[in-house]
Amino acid sequence: MRTKKPAFLIVLIVVFAICFSACGEGNESVVVSEAPTQLIEAQEPEPGTVAVKKAEISFLYKGIKIVPGENVEPLIEQLGEPNDVFVAPSCAFVGEDRIYYYPGVDITTWPEEDGTHRVLSYTLRDDSVQTEQGVYLGIEIGEIEKIYGPGKSNEDGTVVSWFSDSEELRCFLEDGTASDITVFFSEAQEIAEAEEE
Repeated sequence: MRTKKPAFLIVLIVVFAICFSACGEGNESVVVSEAPTQLIEAQEPEPGTVAVKKAEISFLYKGIKIVPGENVEPLIEQLGEPNDVFVAPSCAFVGEDRIYYYPGVDITTWPEEDGTHRVLSYTLRDDSVQTEQGVYLGIEIGEIEKIYGPGKSNEDGTVVSWFSDSEELRCFLEDGTASDITVFFSEAQEIAEAEEE
């Protein structure tokens, strides 16, 4: 089993960029790509982009479905104790953001005002795990497009996203293969902006 440590660091930067986007001045949302000086605006589907049906972006870990936006407490009870938990004050929400580290997958959460933590994203960390549809680290972009159809790409083609009603599956690519795969709860940013008002 290969571990993608550089990819993990990229995902961690991406997750923190999303979670802490409210800390900076202005309201522009950005996600840091593999090149530290290059910023990619948060992506939204455009006309002509194939929207993936929600049921098609799914992930089972130890036989348990992980769904962005769901309450994390029952999920953690089912999955068991994580290897580690990272906790930091949230800039975008009231409370603390958390990352639960399990073998092969990281689960990032955000706090709601009532103290409930919900799944913001999950990141596939190595090739021991894959989505239910068969997307895994190291898969070629052409194979992903056979599963989901064409995605929305950044200018240099190193980041490609597919969307459902409430989720975004984002792949960072190296030499045409997935070096990083994260599924985000795309409505979380709207929730954070509503809390600021």
